[in-house]
This record gives sequence, structure tokens and C-alpha cells, in this order.
Amino acid sequence: MKKRCLAAEEEIRRALLRYLVENPEASDTLKGITQWWLLEESVRSDRATVEGVVARLVDKRLLLEHRSKDGRRHFRVNREKLDQIRDLLTRSDC
Repeated sequence: MKKRCLAAEEEIRRALLRYLVENPEASDTLKGITQWWLLEESVRSDRATVEGVVARLVDKRLLLEHRSKDGRRHFRVNREKLDQIRDLLTRSDC
């Protein structure tokens, strides 16, 4: 059996409970909970987390940032860092 990260389980537990507090009449299958309840919670709460992760990856030059003419920021992988990225992905950090 694969080892689970307790932090991930705690995050899921909190997301489910937040959803239920906001939607006390909710009822769904396990598939529905996974697809809809957690997706809705993760989209709402994780934008700031994603922004922080992207900023750190840009700081480490693993991602490159480009501003388009309309001012939006676009990100892409730094191809020169692909080996470093692959190495990071092989680690089993939680």
C-alpha cells in the first residue's frame, strides 16, 4: 500500500467540512464528492497557493514569465532546467 501524506488527508477533510458548512443540504456519491465538492473548494481556496508556488518556481528559474501585450502574465517551463525538474519529480516529498 502506498504511503499517504497526512497533510493531504487533513486538507481534504477540511475542504469537505467547509463545503458541507456552506452547503448543508448537499448529498452525493463518492465520485460526486471528488468531482464537484472538492473541485469547487480547491478552485476557491487554492488560487493563492498556486500563485505562491508559481512565484517560487519563477524565482528558481524553473518557470519563465512573459507579459503579453494585454498585460497578462504567461508562464512556461525553462527548458534549460528540465533535468533539474525531473530530479525534483523523483523525490517523494509530501
